[in-house]
Amino acid sequence: MSSKMDLIEHRIAIKEEILSYLKTADVFIFTIGLTETWRNLNGDIFPACPGTLIGKFDESKHFFHNCKSL
Repeated sequence: MSSKMDLIEHRIAIKEEILSYLKTADVFIFTIGLTETWRNLNGDIFPACPGTLIGKFDESKHFFHNCKSL
């Protein structure tokens, strides 16, 4: 995006496209949120796997955790 106005126009176009999909959908499934997280041995919780967005993944320190309880 080269300007704030370009960004706004792009967001409006995306909104309109999403609305067109919703209006023609036979079924819509909405989930409240994800249950997956990544943790480290200190108990810190990360919303994304370390190293994918920022930082470095260390297999000896980071592990996948699913918060879902059944």
